Amino acid sequence: MNGSDEEFQRAAVGYFVWPLAAFDLLRESQLTSRWARIHTRQALVYGLGIMLGYLVLLAIPLVLSIVLPNLPTVAIVAIYGAGLLADLLIALIVLAATIRYSGMASRGEVFEIPIASRFAQRIFPMSG
Repeated sequence: MNGSDEEFQRAAVGYFVWPLAAFDLLRESQLTSRWARIHTRQALVYGLGIMLGYLVLLAIPLVLSIVLPNLPTVAIVAIYGAGLLADLLIALIVLAATIRYSGMASRGEVFEIPIASRFAQRIFPMSG
């Protein structure tokens, strides 16, 4: 562990509220620990990725109803109902993952999030 209790708390909150991770990234100083830098970048990319992915998921029923304009009303209602169930299921999965990542960060752990960690390393390379 190379961080302070305050850094652990900030990182943990950053996984839930990605704009706070963006704010931390903007106000980083040279004194910020590598641990905090890793989590700030990772939380920001994770949050943005989840938000964009969820927006796409929410748009699927609308796109289907536009692309397939001759569907009967019953089919459109079924598509939106299935979309609502998928939205709820994905939201629960994302919430569980976010709670897990936040808890790990609050304990000072370093971990990788599939896809998000690799993007964070590419978008925000760190020296040293």
